[in-house]
This record gives sequence, C-alpha cells and structure tokens, in this order.
Amino acid sequence: MEEKSEGVAEGYTVTPESTVRHRTPIEDLGLPVRVYRALMRAGLDSVGKVVALERAALVERVAGLSDEMAGEVVAALLRHRATGPLVDEVPTDVLVLGGAGVDTVVRVAALPVPFADSVPAPGITEYAGHTGTGVAVGCAALGLRACLVDFFGRDPQADIVLQRLRDSGVTVTVLPARRTRRSVNLVDPSGRRMSFYDGQDEPGTRVPEETLRRLLRDARHVHVSIMDFARQVYPLLDGRSSSTDLHDWDGASTYHEDFAYSSDLVFLSSAALGPRTPEVMRRILDRGRAHTVIATDGAAGGRYLTRAEGTVRPYPAVTGTPAVDSNGAGDAFVSGFLYAHLNDLPLKTALHAGAIAGHHACTTPGIHTTPLSLTTLLPHLNPTP
Repeated sequence: MEEKSEGVAEGYTVTPESTVRHRTPIEDLGLPVRVYRALMRAGLDSVGKVVALERAALVERVAGLSDEMAGEVVAALLRHRATGPLVDEVPTDVLVLGGAGVDTVVRVAALPVPFADSVPAPGITEYAGHTGTGVAVGCAALGLRACLVDFFGRDPQADIVLQRLRDSGVTVTVLPARRTRRSVNLVDPSGRRMSFYDGQDEPGTRVPEETLRRLLRDARHVHVSIMDFARQVYPLLDGRSSSTDLHDWDGASTYHEDFAYSSDLVFLSSAALGPRTPEVMRRILDRGRAHTVIATDGAAGGRYLTRAEGTVRPYPAVTGTPAVDSNGAGDAFVSGFLYAHLNDLPLKTALHAGAIAGHHACTTPGIHTTPLSLTTLLPHLNPTP
C-alpha cells in the first residue's frame, strides 16, 4: 500500500509562496553588481520599493538601467516569489503541459551494467525530474514566467516535485492521479544514462477543458510534453505558439505523430535516428505545421531545419567543463532556446542559448538542481548574424 501524503489536494493551483517580505533588502535578490548599484543610487533599497513600480517607471526612474537590466530585476523578483505591479503585469510566458515526476538516479561504474545479483551503487538519490519539470524550472530560472499543469498522486513523490517547482517560482495546477510518475536512471562516470520510465497515466486521463482554456488565456507559448493527455491541447491553441520534445523518437512510432505534426517548434534527439535524422526532420516539416525542427546530438551539437530555408544545417555544441551527468540536458536546451525565441532573438542565438543551457546541465550532478541563470547566460548571447 502506498504511503499517503497530505500535500496534494485535487484540482488546485500551487502558486509560489505569497511574497518575499517587502522590507527584504535588494542585496538578497542576488542581482548583478551593476544592477544592484543602479537601484541603490535611485533609492530603491528594498524589494517592496522595486516591485511596486511598473517596468516603464522603473527604467525611467533608475539612471543607466536598460530594458535588459530591468528584465534581470524582474527575473530575480520572480525567483524570489515577490508580487506587485512589476511582476504581476507579466503574463505566463510558457505553459507546460505534463511531464512531471520523480527520478531516482543510480550511479554505476559502467554502462551497460554487468549482470550480477548485487552491484554497489553509492549515492542513490531522488530528484524532482522528468521533462516537464525540467523545462518549467529552466524557463523560470531564465526569468520567464512558467506554469505547469499535470496529474499527481497523493504520495511523497508529489511532495518532492511540487516543492521543487514551488521553490523555483513555477506556478502549478495540480490534478488528481493514482500515483506520481517515476523513473530510475542509471548514470555512468562520463554522464551517460539509461532510463527506466514508469509513467503510464490512467486510461482516459484528461485535463478538464475549462481548466485548460483558463490556463491558455494568459499563455504566450505552450510546451506540450509527450503525455497522451497533453495532445488534447492542440485544437484549443487558437493561434498560440507551441513546442514539443519528441525525445528519442524512432521516426516510426505513431504515438508521437500528433505531437510531431501539430507543434510549431519541434525538438527531438538524434539518438535513435542516427543517419536518418535529416529525413525525419524533413518529414516533420512536410506533414506538419512546424516552422523549425531541431535535432540535438549531445557532444556533437545538432542540426536544425526551418521551413523558410529548407536545408538541414548543423549547429555546434558548447564545450568546456567536463560532463558529469547528462540527465535533464535536453530539457535545459529547450528552456534556453525558448528564452531566446520568446525574446525575439535570432535563430542561431537561440540555438546557442539552448546549447549553453544543455551543456550547463551536463556539468552539474543531479537533475534540474542548478539550472542556468539569466545572469550566467546573457554575457554569452551576442546575437549571431
């Protein structure tokens, strides 16, 4: 019998805790030095004084504060769950449908694991994981207002995920399920992984249409995880932009086709496709509505294809700090790309942002534990012609 948790009620919304106390000094926001000094010179020394202003008024009042710097202030306030005009005027940037769960990470000496009755595996750890969590947490860390809607059980695993989302500034709409999704990931010393996924939703699982329409009203962009229930959103998008990640689709499974052919922006991995990757990318454009298809390929970088250009082209990987754990790298790539895309940056800049975020995820152990911050990303985003 599963242990029950009191942490999840049916059909409710978890918002980040009410507010950071308005008297909190702004140095506690972790702003870049230049932004902190500009605010202090303007006499804005507390969270309350800053969050009470609208964005245009903030830029006008603070000498030397660019709109980009104001964006960093908004991102910091969102991370710290402050409320007020400066952040309340921000719509939901990314609504994530589905894909939340718990990952149990088992570190092993090598993959595949040799057969044995018992294998030493020090440091088995549980994390709030899965693709929807990763995209939502990654987007929130980059200052995008993220909302996730998904089904959770009344179990300790739900508590783990909801606490992580809450701490990251993600708003969550919780719907009832028999149990929260789980997976077990084997990770070798080079960061490669093998995942065992237990994510079967109950047959007929659907988000109530009224709930979905309410969430869509305030959403700029919808990211659709490949949960069976999530495909119900496509007829309701009404012109809103959408994306999906097909992960290691083999190009043949019909399960993925709704997602592949109904999304504006399609991510997938080359892992199962190999040399067939360009062919499958072209098929997604030919049969679907996508304007851009991106196939990631780990340390080799990846490929992209746009409807406007019609040619499959490579993009480079980001190198540097050695990889220790590839869990969550694809989700981080999506969040980095979406940050740039939703800020109208050029495609090559968005690809670079995604690659930076994906590489960053590989250099830290665990899953979605230390997502890339806006402060770290921005210096690397000189628009690429």
